[in-house]
Amino acid sequence: MSKKEGFKRNDVVAYMLSETTSVGKPTILNSQHSESAIIEAVLQNCKEFNRNKRNYPYKPLNAGLNDKRIRELIKNKSWVGEAGHPQNPTLQRQMSIDHSNISHRINSWRWEGDNVVGIVETLNTHRGFDMRNLIRQELNTAFSLRAVGPVTKTAKGDVVQEPLSILTYDWVFIPSHSGAYQRKVVTGVNNNDALSESYCIPILQEQAIKFVKEESENF
Repeated sequence: MSKKEGFKRNDVVAYMLSETTSVGKPTILNSQHSESAIIEAVLQNCKEFNRNKRNYPYKPLNAGLNDKRIRELIKNKSWVGEAGHPQNPTLQRQMSIDHSNISHRINSWRWEGDNVVGIVETLNTHRGFDMRNLIRQELNTAFSLRAVGPVTKTAKGDVVQEPLSILTYDWVFIPSHSGAYQRKVVTGVNNNDALSESYCIPILQEQAIKFVKEESENF
């Protein structure tokens, strides 16, 4: 397609990405009566192709995590995630947070080799109490990325490219990396809503324009 032609309305401009990437037996260090649990968990791996044959290289992943919006949310203790991924497949829902379904917040993250390791705290919400109680019963929580970005297809699988716009890491049960669960409980729900599959859904230009028109005040 030539530059003169531009994008067609049905051209794929990016992909909605959900990657269940987030093993160890939890050890609760604080009182059982604490209102929250704080855990350390592997959130993402940048080296391997996961079970879904997708790879998130260091450069786009690091840039996405260092985005000024993510830094602002962490600074204000407001980088929250949901219990399970949204069932609604629209771009508007996938790139928004349902306040009634919030279960945790991510207090910080760091690189540890090829892994992104996060400190995650359960919140005093209905879903958050479910998550905390399951952690106390030694359930190993896992986390799944929710983001939008371009993808290059290779013989080994899909490779995510820049720019990667990260929304959050949701709490799920089935990880796509076998070692990507919580590693330990720093301090201290069995429902089908928290069980989600990973996906890579194409976003058409028509959908992207509609989303920007509805969400941006500067359109």
